[in-house]
Amino acid sequence: MDTNISLTKKFLTGESYYRFSSIATKGLGFMTTLFVLHSLTLYQYGVFQLLLSIFGAGMVVFYLAGNVVGNDIQRFIAAGQEGRAKKLFTEYNIIRLSLGVLLTLGMVLGAPLLSRWYQPDFIQMLQIVGLYFFVEALSGSLLSLVKVRLNFRAAAMEPAYGKVGQLALLIVFSLTIGISTREALIAGLIGNIVAALTMLPGARASWRQWRGVPLHHVSVLWGVLRGYGKWDTARQVVSNLVSNIQPWLIKVFISTEAVAIYSVALTMVDLSKTFLSFNTLSSIVPRQLADAAASRRTFVLSIKYLLWMAVVCTAVALVAGPLGIATFFPKYLAALPYFAALVWTVPLVVFTMQAETFLVALREQRFLFLASLSRNAVTPLLLVATLPVLGLWGVVATKLLVTASLIVAELRYLFRKHAHLRFVPRELLTFTAADTVFLTGLWRHSRELLSVKVRSVLG
Repeated sequence: MDTNISLTKKFLTGESYYRFSSIATKGLGFMTTLFVLHSLTLYQYGVFQLLLSIFGAGMVVFYLAGNVVGNDIQRFIAAGQEGRAKKLFTEYNIIRLSLGVLLTLGMVLGAPLLSRWYQPDFIQMLQIVGLYFFVEALSGSLLSLVKVRLNFRAAAMEPAYGKVGQLALLIVFSLTIGISTREALIAGLIGNIVAALTMLPGARASWRQWRGVPLHHVSVLWGVLRGYGKWDTARQVVSNLVSNIQPWLIKVFISTEAVAIYSVALTMVDLSKTFLSFNTLSSIVPRQLADAAASRRTFVLSIKYLLWMAVVCTAVALVAGPLGIATFFPKYLAALPYFAALVWTVPLVVFTMQAETFLVALREQRFLFLASLSRNAVTPLLLVATLPVLGLWGVVATKLLVTASLIVAELRYLFRKHAHLRFVPRELLTFTAADTVFLTGLWRHSRELLSVKVRSVLG
């Protein structure tokens, strides 16, 4: 019981930090987007997105089997096996940082070899993208360390601090030399560096708890990767490649400007998801698995409340989105029809987010890999077939179809293999005793948290 109370408090405090950070990050992100979109032409913004897709394709190596490793670290800690947890963390992050160094050196030193085909300014931008890799590896290592001890405050605030750094530099550029694609990339890099540095105190505090804990005498990572970890690794590689090839397929079949239009539509959809995640659950769920009733309660309640939040967010987005584009980004009005269709994925992703959180915790990586393989085999084929005929509507139709299919596949498998998590649709629409307990606890712990904060402010 004490453990459940402790985890509930961690959940509430963690989510309060994540909600505040999410609002701050989205607000600051909107301002950075305002600067970038106003400063770049459609073509330049398309190039900017294509360069970021190169980074997106490469950064997957820093998170291969990351969900599995994080899940097992939490399970080892819950079982009192701190030596195993420390060993797994250490092995994984030594590899992560080493890959960051190698990728950065490869991009910075290798980009000039392309000077025969590309202009010097593009080569320079590729080198800037290369620097992103080591910063991302360092940031990923620090973030995983603060999450080990459920330090959700440090983890939650990291992206907000990064946006502050990025926005500050964009303002300086805007007032001095102006903003081009290169300056937009530099501002993003500096923002990432600032975000990483802000996590150093939390990371030191987390590591301090492992001082004096001897490392497990044999490798732990190899056993994880050789077992179910290989499925998560393969899933991430395939998903990442397909995701980052989409902008290039749009460029090939339509134009670079179409990449910019679709990216703006996706950015608006992302803004609509501001409140749609319980970021703490991936760390908390593995510690609840021994209690089937608690696991089911967490699963159903998280879907229920996120779904209703998603419906509200979608309704607001359908009104605010067009007004925002017309007011701030009139040259991107062409993105509105695609946004209006894509925003309906917001309620749908609730089911996949929560199902995948539990599938990872339950070590169902093989199924997740096979589901991902099927989805990512179909997606590029559908894009190649529909882009020449339907244009950007082919991307929209593909995304809606694939998302709906994935929901059906994941929930059917989860309910079949783990029947204790099964629920019926009406549970998402009715108020039950579980809701009463949850909301009562939410109110009580929220009051306690607020009173603590007020006392700390008043001294």
